[in-house]
Amino acid sequence: MIRRQNEMEIAHREHVLNGEGTIISQTLLRPDQMSGKSRLCARNTLPPHSSIGQHPHTIDAEIYYILEGEATVCDNGKEMILHAGDVMFTANGETHSIANNSDKNVVFLAIILE
Repeated sequence: MIRRQNEMEIAHREHVLNGEGTIISQTLLRPDQMSGKSRLCARNTLPPHSSIGQHPHTIDAEIYYILEGEATVCDNGKEMILHAGDVMFTANGETHSIANNSDKNVVFLAIILE
């Protein structure tokens, strides 16, 4: 299967999981296109001073792969900075968040695994 960029939905989501600001989320693949292996595959843009709030994964896991910018993440209570090319994996039973504390966009790939 191939999806062209003009076929991908874009949503502006506000205060995601009690985070700050508005996140721009481009759905790369819908759940029905991933054979039950994933429920999210998206290219997300965090504008300056926006975030996705701290949240647990209780029945799934999530990957964040940083494409552009500098993101502040919290990985199970440990805060660190990720740069383009860095990846964070949050397993079932773990928590995480991501924030853009810079003046440039942070762009990252998010994949939730079932």
